[in-house]
Amino acid sequence: MKKLLSISFLLCLSWINSQAQQATDNTEQGDPTVIVVKKNKGQSDVFLQYPSAFGEYKTYTLDKNKIDTVVFIEKYPFRIISNDVNKDYKNGRQLSFLLYPGEKLYIWKDSKGVTQIKSLTDSIRTNELAFFNEYEKQCGEFEGYAVEGVNSSILGKERIQKMQAIHQKRVAFLEGYKNRKNISETYYEYLKSLFLNNYLLELTWPYYSQYIQKRAPVDKETADIFAKEVRVSDQFFYESHYRGTMLRYLIIQSGQPLDGPEINYLPVFETALKTLSGSTLEAALLDIIDNNKQNVDKSINLKVVEKLAEIAQNPDIKAIADNLLPFYRATAHPVGDNMPVLNSNYETQEFNTVFTKPDSEYKYFYVDFWASWCAPCRAQMPASKKLKEEYGKKGIGFIYVSTDEDANAWKKAATQLNLLPQYSYVLPSGNESAVAQRFNITSIPRYLIIDSKGNVISDQAPIPSDPKIKQMFNKLLKM
Repeated sequence: MKKLLSISFLLCLSWINSQAQQATDNTEQGDPTVIVVKKNKGQSDVFLQYPSAFGEYKTYTLDKNKIDTVVFIEKYPFRIISNDVNKDYKNGRQLSFLLYPGEKLYIWKDSKGVTQIKSLTDSIRTNELAFFNEYEKQCGEFEGYAVEGVNSSILGKERIQKMQAIHQKRVAFLEGYKNRKNISETYYEYLKSLFLNNYLLELTWPYYSQYIQKRAPVDKETADIFAKEVRVSDQFFYESHYRGTMLRYLIIQSGQPLDGPEINYLPVFETALKTLSGSTLEAALLDIIDNNKQNVDKSINLKVVEKLAEIAQNPDIKAIADNLLPFYRATAHPVGDNMPVLNSNYETQEFNTVFTKPDSEYKYFYVDFWASWCAPCRAQMPASKKLKEEYGKKGIGFIYVSTDEDANAWKKAATQLNLLPQYSYVLPSGNESAVAQRFNITSIPRYLIIDSKGNVISDQAPIPSDPKIKQMFNKLLKM
């Protein structure tokens, strides 16, 4: 029996290595981490969430009835999150696993339907991969889309006490686990940093979060605790909680009033240059650009990306900055010529003429890039119609630009959606057109705000159903 198991293990390892080699042959982005799913008929499929180091988010559903494989290409340690169906958890049971580039792993569901992962070559890694399963039994779920933290309405000393108790319990469990199980110092330090930064983010969430429209008045005791506990370390520059904490640190240090819906990222940028360095500074500048995308004033992004392109030493961040630089330089100027669109009569006209008509009644235009086949695009159309009814008479025009390559499909969908012909256009070459290239339209729906002079006000405007779009309109119209 042992001999048979050994042969099975070697065959499995050989197959995983072949998958890793195939992935390596197809990319130069990093070392492939390969996970094989054990066929386990009768249990549910394996569902994984994967937020990567630089903004990519993917989900995977791995078939329970066959040997399945998933390959991750990363240069840095990363976490995946499983979601297990469990009657005791209304949104499923969330488990985290920290993975390293180049690993060969095995994933399955146990008799209780809980996702398990082990290393095929390293017993220490198997101990580490089991950490959050044991953690959850004593400390509760750590992260995932269905995991709730301390309610943002709980403030002041009560919030401090609750968050400190949660953090102390997590750290105590980590120390105990380290004493019971053989885990690496690298993994231990990673979790210490992860727990600290999660604690600091949750502690200050109601006061400083860029995601809350109406923030609570700043609590001095909370701010003092944050300043005392925060740790700057380039070692974890890629990790999302660390990066979130660094951005929060810069917002606090910038000293700006936070009584409005938008955070002014200019003083945050200036504070970053004064207080941070190395990879932490580079990642922080990248996050400033990303978080400022939905603000009305985009001029700051050009300043930040120019500085980032100048100073970046990390090759991944440097590549991102170099790609963003021509885009933000282009959007800093009015929409120019040589960017044709087709109107409803299939006549060619320059894109800038859509906005710069002398007799136009509109001061600003909300530009919707969509396609007939795009379900999320069409799902936003009712909200867009309501916005148009509310703001169309106040000076905001609504323009619909299709990326369809099938003109008949575009015309049919535009008619179904009651898009007025004089405000409906299609790109002559779809995603290969000059307009799509200029605005980097790689996914839809995508929304822009452009003024009557052709100036790009926002290249990443909120979707129609997002309340933030009304805030932007009101600010532009000074309502």
